[in-house]
This record gives sequence, C-alpha cells and structure tokens, in this order.
Amino acid sequence: MMKRKLGLVAAATAALVVLAGCSATPPADEGGKDITLWVMGGDTPDALRDYLKTEYASATGGTLTIEQQDWSDALSKLTTALPDPENTPDVVEIGNTWSPEVFIRSTEAEVVAAGSKSLWGEPFENWRDTNLVGTPEQVAEKIQTYVDLGCTGFIPWCPDYPSTETMELFASQVMPHFR
Repeated sequence: MMKRKLGLVAAATAALVVLAGCSATPPADEGGKDITLWVMGGDTPDALRDYLKTEYASATGGTLTIEQQDWSDALSKLTTALPDPENTPDVVEIGNTWSPEVFIRSTEAEVVAAGSKSLWGEPFENWRDTNLVGTPEQVAEKIQTYVDLGCTGFIPWCPDYPSTETMELFASQVMPHFR
C-alpha cells in the first residue's frame, strides 16, 4: 500500500512538472515544443502517461515523449546524460529517497571475495555498481554523489543480515562524512 501511495505521489509530481511546462502559450507563429520526460521505475501508470501526453499536446501543440528509466541505471544515466546536450531529457522525474542494498567491508579484497550478496540475484558487477557496495570510502563517495543530485533519504537493505559488520562500518566510517 505504501509503495502504491509513493508511486501516486511521484506520478502527481511528474504531472505537475510537465503541466507547469504547459502554462505558457506559445506564440502564434511558433509551434509547440517537443520535450522528453524521463520517469524513474515502472510505477507511473499508463493512464497517467497518456493523460500527460494529451494535456501537453493540447496546451502547447508539442509532443511529450515519456521514457522510462530503470532505477538500477539512475546514477549512471543522470551523471552521463545530463552533461550531454544531445542526450539530456527536458524533464526528469526522480524521487528524493533511494532504497539500495548496502554491503560494506574494510578492504577491496573482502568486497570482491564476498561476491554478490544481491537480494535479487544480480551479478556482482551490476550489483556493486547500482547499490552501496564497497569499502567505507567508496560507499561514502557514492552517497555523496546521490546527495549532490538531490537525494535526501536512504532506506538501506543489508543483505548480510544477521551479520552487523555492514552496519558497524556504516556507522563508524561512513556516517562521519555526513555529520
């Protein structure tokens, strides 16, 4: 139920952002602007997507293209696409919280030796790249990247539970970077 509510809030936010772009009527000699909207994850209902496209076209005469982006690729997509004017979307719908898996070990060798601990069965490299997996320094750097992008909350999943090693390292060596 909570996931559905969060999805609706995200969808409503996307709608407001897109419709805000519709508020100005283009000059008579200028056609509507075609824009691209990236939505994160698959929780934006098709009915809302259709509504946004219809309303945008009606208000501006332009075309709204909605491209779904996977959360697992969010960091790499945002950090590579946004600086590239040829691949930059006009609007990005993104929440300000993230719920990654967190796995921390003191050394790189320990991280690699552990292999993938993914709750979803992801291969090691993909799991490591799309979650907070690494040494305390690497995890702090990943968190800072997300904070710089506007993320204000993290809901961690610790796949090494019931071990407390990840949480102990997180508390003692990662969190001090953010106090």
